[in-house]
Amino acid sequence: MSKTKKIAYLGMLIAIIIILSRLLSFKFNLLPASTYSLKLDPGYIVLLLSGMIFGPIAGAVTGLAADILGFFVGKGVGEPGGFFPGFTVTYILIGFLGGIAPVKIKENVKLFIPYAMGIFIISSIMNTFWLYLGFGMPYHILIIPRTITAIIVSIPFAIITTYLYKISRKFLK
Repeated sequence: MSKTKKIAYLGMLIAIIIILSRLLSFKFNLLPASTYSLKLDPGYIVLLLSGMIFGPIAGAVTGLAADILGFFVGKGVGEPGGFFPGFTVTYILIGFLGGIAPVKIKENVKLFIPYAMGIFIISSIMNTFWLYLGFGMPYHILIIPRTITAIIVSIPFAIITTYLYKISRKFLK
């Protein structure tokens, strides 16, 4: 694949991530606070795919660009707060994780383990820490519902990611 084509595909993926993360994510308040404490972000699926398809560096750069450009485009529906670099680190790591996922082990491999690791470790634990660090939300109270949510969400998101990866491999050949 030519460099120009790769950049064009990554640009489209960045746009899709911004749309999914800013407009189609679900936000919930677990605590009476001015900012949400739980967010279900379908943009993670496309972010993981960017790393899986184009490699870990491209996935990390996609995460960086999607988060920063997404901030400038708009914070999203009902999303208070300003830019916080901790969430940018989360996006970078999720894109990178997609690139190091063992996708070529077997044709019918389920990508549950890398996705679950990304959602659980990066999204659940790190993002809870970012909420504590940036907004003063109590870590010990948020970690339990966020971890339960991450475990539940990992299953359908992993299935969707696996399906989209198989489709994208056929499309990009």
